[in-house]
Amino acid sequence: MALVLLAAGFLAIERSIHTAAVVGLDTQATLALQRFHTPALDTLMRGTSYLGATGTLWVVVGLVAVALVRGKLWRVLPTLCLVPGSFLVCEALKHGVERARPTPNPIRVIAEAHGYSFPSGHAFWSASVYGFILYLALTQVRSRRWGRLGAALAGLIVLAVCVSRVYLGVHWFTDVVAGVLGGSAYVMAVIWVGEPLGSLLERGLNRAARARRI
Repeated sequence: MALVLLAAGFLAIERSIHTAAVVGLDTQATLALQRFHTPALDTLMRGTSYLGATGTLWVVVGLVAVALVRGKLWRVLPTLCLVPGSFLVCEALKHGVERARPTPNPIRVIAEAHGYSFPSGHAFWSASVYGFILYLALTQVRSRRWGRLGAALAGLIVLAVCVSRVYLGVHWFTDVVAGVLGGSAYVMAVIWVGEPLGSLLERGLNRAARARRI
Protein backbone atom coordinates (compact mmCIF):
# COMPACT_ATOMS: atom_id res chain seq x y z
CA MET A 1 0.00 0.00 0.00
CA ALA A 2 2.79 2.44 0.90
CA LEU A 3 4.52 1.72 -2.40
CA VAL A 4 1.32 2.47 -4.31
CA LEU A 5 0.79 5.73 -2.43
CA LEU A 6 4.34 6.88 -3.12
CA ALA A 7 4.01 6.10 -6.82
CA ALA A 8 0.63 7.84 -6.95
CA GLY A 9 2.09 10.93 -5.29
CA PHE A 10 4.91 11.01 -7.81
CA LEU A 11 2.51 10.77 -10.74
CA ALA A 12 0.22 13.44 -9.28
CA ILE A 13 3.11 15.89 -9.04
CA GLU A 14 4.33 15.05 -12.54
CA ARG A 15 0.89 15.77 -13.97
CA SER A 16 0.69 19.18 -12.27
CA ILE A 17 4.17 20.69 -12.68
CA HIS A 18 3.08 23.03 -15.47
CA THR A 19 -0.01 24.39 -13.73
CA ALA A 20 0.01 28.00 -12.54
CA ALA A 21 -0.49 26.96 -8.91
CA VAL A 22 2.51 24.64 -8.88
CA VAL A 23 4.73 27.08 -10.79
CA GLY A 24 3.87 29.73 -8.22
CA LEU A 25 4.53 27.34 -5.33
CA ASP A 26 7.91 26.33 -6.75
CA THR A 27 8.98 29.96 -7.23
CA GLN A 28 7.88 31.03 -3.76
CA ALA A 29 9.60 28.06 -2.11
CA THR A 30 12.91 28.93 -3.76
CA LEU A 31 12.60 32.63 -2.94
CA ALA A 32 11.80 31.78 0.69
CA LEU A 33 15.01 29.76 1.05
CA GLN A 34 17.18 32.23 -0.85
CA ARG A 35 16.02 35.01 1.44
CA PHE A 36 18.70 33.72 3.84
CA HIS A 37 21.42 33.93 1.18
CA THR A 38 24.96 34.61 2.36
CA PRO A 39 28.30 33.56 0.81
CA ALA A 40 28.90 31.24 3.78
CA LEU A 41 25.49 29.60 3.36
CA ASP A 42 26.15 29.20 -0.35
CA THR A 43 29.32 27.26 0.47
CA LEU A 44 27.51 25.15 3.08
CA MET A 45 24.72 24.28 0.67
CA ARG A 46 27.17 23.36 -2.07
CA GLY A 47 28.89 20.98 0.33
CA THR A 48 25.60 19.54 1.51
CA SER A 49 24.55 18.93 -2.07
CA TYR A 50 27.59 16.68 -2.59
CA LEU A 51 26.08 14.22 -0.08
CA GLY A 52 23.58 13.35 -2.81
CA ALA A 53 26.00 13.31 -5.75
CA THR A 54 26.51 10.03 -7.60
CA GLY A 55 30.22 9.85 -6.74
CA THR A 56 29.52 10.24 -3.03
CA LEU A 57 26.69 7.72 -3.12
CA TRP A 58 28.84 5.11 -4.88
CA VAL A 59 31.33 5.46 -2.02
CA VAL A 60 28.50 5.08 0.50
CA VAL A 61 27.20 1.95 -1.28
CA GLY A 62 30.72 0.51 -1.28
CA LEU A 63 31.19 1.16 2.44
CA VAL A 64 27.82 -0.38 3.24
CA ALA A 65 28.70 -3.44 1.14
CA VAL A 66 31.96 -3.89 3.07
CA ALA A 67 30.07 -3.58 6.37
CA LEU A 68 27.48 -6.15 5.29
CA VAL A 69 30.11 -8.65 4.17
CA ARG A 70 32.16 -8.22 7.35
CA GLY A 71 29.02 -8.62 9.43
CA LYS A 72 27.94 -11.62 7.31
CA LEU A 73 24.56 -10.00 6.70
CA TRP A 74 24.03 -11.98 3.51
CA ARG A 75 20.26 -11.64 3.67
CA VAL A 76 20.33 -7.93 2.74
CA LEU A 77 23.29 -7.99 0.35
CA PRO A 78 21.21 -8.69 -2.81
CA THR A 79 19.00 -5.71 -1.98
CA LEU A 80 22.03 -3.44 -1.77
CA CYS A 81 23.14 -4.67 -5.20
CA LEU A 82 19.81 -3.49 -6.63
CA VAL A 83 19.88 -0.04 -4.99
CA PRO A 84 22.26 1.60 -7.56
CA GLY A 85 19.67 0.86 -10.23
CA SER A 86 17.96 4.01 -8.97
CA PHE A 87 20.54 6.01 -10.97
CA LEU A 88 19.28 4.52 -14.23
CA VAL A 89 15.60 4.70 -13.29
CA CYS A 90 15.88 8.38 -12.41
CA GLU A 91 17.63 9.23 -15.66
CA ALA A 92 14.90 7.43 -17.61
CA LEU A 93 12.24 9.43 -15.77
CA LYS A 94 14.07 12.70 -16.44
CA HIS A 95 14.13 12.02 -20.17
CA GLY A 96 10.49 10.98 -20.09
CA VAL A 97 9.32 14.24 -18.48
CA GLU A 98 11.91 16.66 -19.94
CA ARG A 99 11.29 19.49 -17.50
CA ALA A 100 13.73 22.36 -17.88
CA ARG A 101 15.84 23.45 -14.93
CA PRO A 102 15.20 26.77 -13.16
CA THR A 103 16.58 29.89 -14.82
CA PRO A 104 17.57 33.21 -13.19
CA ASN A 105 14.94 35.86 -12.47
CA PRO A 106 13.13 35.96 -10.17
CA ILE A 107 15.26 33.30 -8.42
CA ARG A 108 19.03 33.07 -8.22
CA VAL A 109 20.88 30.13 -9.82
CA ILE A 110 23.83 29.70 -7.47
CA ALA A 111 25.26 26.40 -8.74
CA GLU A 112 25.67 24.88 -12.17
CA ALA A 113 23.72 21.75 -13.16
CA HIS A 114 23.02 19.98 -16.41
CA GLY A 115 20.27 17.80 -17.78
CA TYR A 116 16.58 17.82 -17.02
CA SER A 117 15.09 18.91 -13.72
CA PHE A 118 12.27 16.47 -12.88
CA PRO A 119 12.68 14.50 -10.74
CA SER A 120 15.72 15.72 -8.82
CA GLY A 121 18.45 13.13 -9.24
CA HIS A 122 20.10 14.06 -5.96
CA ALA A 123 16.79 13.64 -4.12
CA PHE A 124 15.89 10.40 -5.91
CA TRP A 125 19.30 8.81 -5.42
CA SER A 126 19.58 9.98 -1.81
CA ALA A 127 16.14 8.62 -0.95
CA SER A 128 17.19 5.28 -2.44
CA VAL A 129 20.65 4.93 -0.90
CA TYR A 130 20.09 6.60 2.46
CA GLY A 131 16.60 5.07 2.53
CA PHE A 132 18.26 1.66 2.36
CA ILE A 133 20.56 2.66 5.22
CA LEU A 134 17.47 3.75 7.17
CA TYR A 135 15.99 0.29 6.53
CA LEU A 136 19.20 -1.36 7.74
CA ALA A 137 19.28 0.79 10.86
CA LEU A 138 15.74 -0.20 11.81
CA THR A 139 16.03 -3.90 10.97
CA GLN A 140 19.66 -4.95 11.43
CA VAL A 141 21.02 -2.85 14.31
CA ARG A 142 20.59 -4.73 17.58
CA SER A 143 20.33 -1.64 19.74
CA ARG A 144 16.96 -0.01 19.17
CA ARG A 145 18.34 3.31 20.36
CA TRP A 146 21.26 3.30 17.92
CA GLY A 147 19.04 1.99 15.16
CA ARG A 148 16.62 4.87 15.56
CA LEU A 149 19.51 7.34 15.70
CA GLY A 150 20.94 5.94 12.47
CA ALA A 151 17.55 6.06 10.78
CA ALA A 152 17.02 9.65 11.87
CA LEU A 153 20.47 10.66 10.58
CA ALA A 154 19.78 9.03 7.20
CA GLY A 155 16.47 10.87 6.95
CA LEU A 156 18.07 14.18 7.88
CA ILE A 157 20.72 13.76 5.17
CA VAL A 158 18.00 13.27 2.55
CA LEU A 159 16.17 16.36 3.81
CA ALA A 160 19.36 18.44 3.82
CA VAL A 161 20.21 17.41 0.26
CA CYS A 162 16.72 18.37 -0.91
CA VAL A 163 16.90 21.78 0.76
CA SER A 164 20.33 22.43 -0.75
CA ARG A 165 19.13 21.69 -4.29
CA VAL A 166 16.27 24.16 -4.03
CA TYR A 167 18.41 26.79 -2.29
CA LEU A 168 21.07 26.53 -5.00
CA GLY A 169 18.44 27.17 -7.67
CA VAL A 170 19.16 23.97 -9.60
CA HIS A 171 15.80 22.32 -8.84
CA TRP A 172 12.26 23.33 -8.05
CA PHE A 173 10.53 22.31 -4.83
CA THR A 174 8.32 19.81 -6.67
CA ASP A 175 11.42 18.28 -8.31
CA VAL A 176 12.86 17.28 -4.94
CA VAL A 177 9.53 16.17 -3.47
CA ALA A 178 8.96 13.92 -6.48
CA GLY A 179 12.55 12.71 -6.19
CA VAL A 180 12.02 11.63 -2.59
CA LEU A 181 8.72 9.94 -3.43
CA GLY A 182 10.21 8.16 -6.43
CA GLY A 183 13.41 7.15 -4.66
CA SER A 184 11.48 5.89 -1.64
CA ALA A 185 9.18 3.86 -3.90
CA TYR A 186 12.20 2.42 -5.69
CA VAL A 187 13.98 1.32 -2.52
CA MET A 188 10.78 -0.22 -1.16
CA ALA A 189 10.40 -2.17 -4.40
CA VAL A 190 13.98 -3.48 -4.34
CA ILE A 191 13.63 -4.48 -0.69
CA TRP A 192 10.52 -6.44 -1.65
CA VAL A 193 12.45 -8.15 -4.46
CA GLY A 194 15.78 -8.43 -2.68
CA GLU A 195 14.67 -10.00 0.60
CA PRO A 196 13.64 -13.36 -0.96
CA LEU A 197 16.90 -13.39 -2.94
CA GLY A 198 18.79 -12.70 0.27
CA SER A 199 17.08 -15.58 2.01
CA LEU A 200 18.10 -17.92 -0.82
CA LEU A 201 21.68 -16.65 -0.67
CA GLU A 202 21.84 -17.09 3.08
CA ARG A 203 20.48 -20.64 2.94
CA GLY A 204 22.91 -21.53 0.16
CA LEU A 205 25.90 -20.22 2.10
CA ASN A 206 24.76 -22.02 5.25
CA ARG A 207 24.49 -25.30 3.33
CA ALA A 208 27.94 -24.78 1.85
CA ALA A 209 29.37 -24.09 5.32
CA ARG A 210 27.79 -27.25 6.74
CA ALA A 211 29.09 -29.31 3.81
CA ARG A 212 32.64 -28.14 4.47
CA ARG A 213 32.41 -29.31 8.09
CA ILE A 214 31.46 -32.83 7.07
